[in-house]
Amino acid sequence: MSMTFLDRLMRRDRWHLDLAEAPWAGRPSLHDFLVRHTRPDGKGLTPEGQNLPDEQVEPGAIHWAAGAKDGVRRHHFGSGSAEGRVREVVASLRAVLGQPDAERLAALYTLLRDGETLAVVDEVLEALRAEARAGAAWMDVERLHTLALWLATRAVDREPVKFGLAMLGLFTGFDDTEVLHTLGQHDEFTLYAAVVLSNSGEDSEAALFALAQRVHGWGRVHLVERLAEDAKSPALRRWLVREGFRNSVMYEYLAHVCAVGGGLREQLDVSEPDDALLSGASLLWVALLAGGPAPDVDSYEDGAAAAELLFGHLERRASRLEHYQAVDAQLSWLLEEANWNERASRGWMPEVRARLQARCEALLERPLWRGLAEQGLASEDPVTFHRAAIVGGKVGADVWSAAFRRYTAGDLGQSWWLARTADPERARRFVAATLEALDFAQLCTGPTSQAGFGPDFEKHHAHELALGVLPLLPGEGWALVNAGLRSPSVRVRNSALKVLGAWPEWPVGAAEALRAAHAREPDEDLKVEAAALLAR
Repeated sequence: MSMTFLDRLMRRDRWHLDLAEAPWAGRPSLHDFLVRHTRPDGKGLTPEGQNLPDEQVEPGAIHWAAGAKDGVRRHHFGSGSAEGRVREVVASLRAVLGQPDAERLAALYTLLRDGETLAVVDEVLEALRAEARAGAAWMDVERLHTLALWLATRAVDREPVKFGLAMLGLFTGFDDTEVLHTLGQHDEFTLYAAVVLSNSGEDSEAALFALAQRVHGWGRVHLVERLAEDAKSPALRRWLVREGFRNSVMYEYLAHVCAVGGGLREQLDVSEPDDALLSGASLLWVALLAGGPAPDVDSYEDGAAAAELLFGHLERRASRLEHYQAVDAQLSWLLEEANWNERASRGWMPEVRARLQARCEALLERPLWRGLAEQGLASEDPVTFHRAAIVGGKVGADVWSAAFRRYTAGDLGQSWWLARTADPERARRFVAATLEALDFAQLCTGPTSQAGFGPDFEKHHAHELALGVLPLLPGEGWALVNAGLRSPSVRVRNSALKVLGAWPEWPVGAAEALRAAHAREPDEDLKVEAAALLAR
């Protein structure tokens, strides 16, 4: 709704939200924060815009990713019901619509801020619809829309913003598109914007499609699930099987809906598929075979037919790392113990399985894979490197050396690959590089009950994994162990104790350091373990 309309509305109605002081003190609204951090090209948020200013996270503590709490609740637990709170919210809305003074606004805002919107929003909205149908005198549509817009665009805390967004779905005749797209581009709010956009009329598919290309986490999951239910546009269907399933949560959440909604089998049923289709279909297929938190290949009625088409194309066109991943995953799936009689009813007959198995085995024997992996391991692109490392570990490429090169250049995320060694010399190099990379005076500030998550997660994780190779080097790397005993991360301290438990003899000063660590240890389990080590 434009300010012109608001101005007209307020001139004829003495009810005005700005007559009362907002229940926050000079903090910027989340809507304005997202406006400031929208990329100049309009294609999503800048990295700085991903962390909302209302988030309060204890350093090192586990916290929900944007949109994850609502996403997990919706997918795995349902929204639940809280009848008493629903009545409270409706009563508070009624009070504000009657007179928006500071006390009533503060009461409503506190109620919304301190609760979970997803737990009550559907029932609150239905209660409001029922009141409107009954002709309740207090249900002024324009006032309610103004309040919804005020919460969505002026609130400084996420739950009131979500509630305001959800209420915007009650109305017709107002153009709130800009607000929906501004807020919806952040994964924390996409679900609520998506519900409103889904009910916005004939252009809802186009609106959802545009927004889906601006989000990559839980927001994409919510949007693609809606888009794939009844995807009409050929461009959308093409996108679903090439790009739409890709998200930063788990590809498995969207693989099945994209295969069905995008018409994977139909798109593969051509003589020469484009490269983007073969690449996307391969990654989508790996996710379908993996199973997990959503329907998988066993729920895909066209699975066997799509597999024959995909691997028939790859037999002629295999040339990318993701092609290898699809072939490898398919062969593993074909060889697993399963109810193949039941699967046969969906097209996975013995002759189909035999044909696919022979095709996959022949594809995996091709010599091109190692060269592709080595080429990918030299790439500076992190996604390409990670894919090459997965494939390289299976085809004999030297993943460790490539990861070590990146690690010593500052990419601590490579510690996972470096820890996968049984070679004492490589373990020694990993430990030395970690001692060089980490500032233990800054990192190891004393024990806490935290798991080591937060801004320093990669550092703590590298420390933990480097400790994990020290059983290969009895007595070496004491500086790493000594620092580990002082780490704020429970996981790192646990790893340090495991090293001392594995070493037959301790370096000079180790017993004294362990006694000091035992004295200050806040975790009871680790305290017991330290005491057992001291007593041995």
